[in-house]
This record gives sequence, structure tokens and C-alpha cells, in this order.
Amino acid sequence: MADEAGNNYYTILDSGSPHITVPKTMYNAIIDKLMEASGRPQYYTKDGITFVDCYMVSTYADLSIMMNGLWLDVSPYDYIWDVNNDGETCILMVTEHDYDFFVLGLPIFQGYYSHHSLNDSTIAFTPLSGLDKQPLKVGAVPANYLMPRADEDEDTCTILCFERKLIKNLFLGVFKLPVWLVQFTVGVVSFLVEMLVFLVKLPFLAVYYFFYFFYWVFVLH
Repeated sequence: MADEAGNNYYTILDSGSPHITVPKTMYNAIIDKLMEASGRPQYYTKDGITFVDCYMVSTYADLSIMMNGLWLDVSPYDYIWDVNNDGETCILMVTEHDYDFFVLGLPIFQGYYSHHSLNDSTIAFTPLSGLDKQPLKVGAVPANYLMPRADEDEDTCTILCFERKLIKNLFLGVFKLPVWLVQFTVGVVSFLVEMLVFLVKLPFLAVYYFFYFFYWVFVLH
């Protein structure tokens, strides 16, 4: 594989890898294209991991990968993972690394029977029976290239990111509120106790300074 800037990338097919891993320089550009093809759903990318809404999985486009003139389609149900299996936190099984090669891992093998030929160093794919996987399709090599994003080192954040931050802050606020109330109550009580002690001492201080004043005027002078 190569981009328009002339950067060459090679690809490793690895059924033992749980992810599709891409060079860091190309990651955000690939995610942008995927989101554009999927109708621009909400997502949040941080440290090479993209978080998406679990309930939006069905709206994502297939990932289409060309190998030797054949297109292999990867369903969003194969490249989006519900981390806790609770419909709350989902991530793309498309991640980044610092190397100049792609790793096509387990998501591309889902729903296919794959045959690895050591004799001619090829891999053949055929859909498993009973599934809705389609055979690989013959197609032309795309004429357009992906360009690396200029802000590759920056995290991307959509509305989903701000929603999660807001929920997190509200969640933390609920737990911090009792602590704040206790601290405020302790402060008020301490202030009232100090004021009470001062008011109790005030008459004694007044008497003390009254007699001291006369002592200073008539005795010391």
C-alpha cells in the first residue's frame, strides 16, 4: 500500500491479532473516511482507540479491503466491540501503532473460512455457510489516495466526548456533594463555636481591661 505522499506500507494478515492495526500516520485519515461513509456518527478518539455508541453499530458502513484485486467486506458487527457486553462502551477494533505496516487481524476473518497455502504464500477466503457473508468481489484499484491528517498527534472529540465528560462530571459531583456539605457544615460549626467562645470571654475581657485601665492611670502614673 502507498499514499499520495509516496509512503509505502506493507500488510500482514494475522488471525491471532484481535485488531486491524494501521500506521499512526494514517489512522485519523482512515477513521475520518469511515465516519464519513457511516453518516458521521458521534465518536471519540484518544490514544489510538476510537469509542463509539453501541446502539449505532448498525449505521456503520462495511470496511472494504482490497487484496490482489478482490474486495473483502468487514461488517461493523465484526470490527466494533462491546467492551463490557452491556451496550454501554463500544470501541472500533481498528487501532494504531508506530510502525509502517498494516496488520489485518481477526475482524477480517469473521464469517469466512480461510485457507493458508504455504506452497504459493496465498490465503483464500470463502463465506461460511448459514451466514450473510458475501464472496470476495472483483474490483478496480481505487484512484484516490488517503492523505495523512495534519493533526495526527491530537485527540479527536465529537459531541459524544463532551456528553461523556458531562456525565462523568455530574456522576462525580453527586458523590462529592455529601463531602462538600460535610466540609461546609464543619466550617460553619467551627465558626459558630469560635464566636460563642469569644462572646463568653467578652465580659471577662471587658472587666479585666476596665480595672487594668484604672490601675495604669492611678498606680503606674
